[in-house]
Amino acid sequence: MQTGLLTQQETIALLGPHATTLYECVERAWRRWERHPDFATASKRTRASVVYDYITDEVERAFSDVHGVRLTWKYGTLRVVISDTAVIRFKKFRGRRLWTSGISTNARNSFLAQEGTLNGMVVTNLVVGYLLDQLEMEPARIAMTCPMDDGNLWTLDLVGTMSDDHEADVTQISQPSPAAARTTIRSTQAKPKDDAVNEE
Repeated sequence: MQTGLLTQQETIALLGPHATTLYECVERAWRRWERHPDFATASKRTRASVVYDYITDEVERAFSDVHGVRLTWKYGTLRVVISDTAVIRFKKFRGRRLWTSGISTNARNSFLAQEGTLNGMVVTNLVVGYLLDQLEMEPARIAMTCPMDDGNLWTLDLVGTMSDDHEADVTQISQPSPAAARTTIRSTQAKPKDDAVNEE
């Protein structure tokens, strides 16, 4: 794991008004899905794929000409680079701990292990996503996480929480995997397995 990763408070300061924009992109994407002709009958895999496409479309529209923000595609995945300091990906969350699931690739594992650098400098990998309610009819939470292997270093709800007052609903999770043994964070949780598209 990289040292020098952004804390939740540093992330709040870095994102500023971008946090509200990220929330609105996910919200608008889901509202578009509600109007999709297959809303009531689509499989979870189809739903995740379509919602992901809507999210990336909204993000590209919102951030295409924003100073300090770069949009890049890698392996079919949109990444938002903020001030060459943070890299954001978009996912569907699973469960109240806001984990993600997906196929175990080198790129995914490197991202979750916070092993990335940009121009030789440490960057913090972040995930913005949505957690559906029990009936899976709408998002119960839209949040940001700082992943670490099988868990998260921290989570932030994006529902208007990172605006002018810079206050956020922060949940500290101190349970990552044995791969993070050099840190003060530990995990005994098994990684959930789900091969659904865009449901890492």
